[in-house]
Amino acid sequence: MADSNNKVNVHKGHRQRVKQKIAEHGIDVLHDHEILEYLLYPFIPLKDTNPIAHNLLNTFGNLYTLINTDADAIFNVPHVTKDAALFLSSLSGVFKRCLQVNSDSKKVFIRNVSDAATYLHSVTDGLDVEVIYMLCVDDACLMRAGYLMASGDAASCKTEIRNYLRKLDAINASHVYIGHNHTTGTPMPSKEDNDFTRRLNTALDSIGITLADHLILTDGGRYFSYRLNSLLEDAL
Repeated sequence: MADSNNKVNVHKGHRQRVKQKIAEHGIDVLHDHEILEYLLYPFIPLKDTNPIAHNLLNTFGNLYTLINTDADAIFNVPHVTKDAALFLSSLSGVFKRCLQVNSDSKKVFIRNVSDAATYLHSVTDGLDVEVIYMLCVDDACLMRAGYLMASGDAASCKTEIRNYLRKLDAINASHVYIGHNHTTGTPMPSKEDNDFTRRLNTALDSIGITLADHLILTDGGRYFSYRLNSLLEDAL
């Protein structure tokens, strides 16, 4: 029998190799579990974070669900420290803050459907869950705010209409663009999409705000526009 002290440690230097890969190619080349184990390095310095990362993904399903989970639930996963759980649960708020644009930050202008589609693709491409955004635009075409309104599967993504109206209370917006991604690869609207568009259009009209468009997006720059397909009025 071989001496156990002579066994090769396959994980020796693993952290440095992951860091080198990021330095040379960017974090996009990593698998989800590799990204997660990298994020855990500063908070779990003395353990191999690879099995912990796999366990977290097995527990919560994907990175998106994980970072939208409260810290206590994450901490319940074996070998996750309190600091690591707090850090992971805070990432969703950080990302949402980055997506919110107002007059005090870098100005973004949404002048037409093409501008809206370009912006929305920048935040939805590559996601494996369905998300829905609302872009709030004023009369000068300045984007006052961009909100992640909901996330989940196709059936649960449409949040309550009143949440959209509540977000608009404090925003000087005259019209909004709604965008959500289809993870199926086809941007064609479903009956549920049409129903949602109709209800939102009616609600926005009641407070004097125009639904400029509802865009359904898929990876690779493809999108379906209710406005360009003359379906927005039909949805009323």
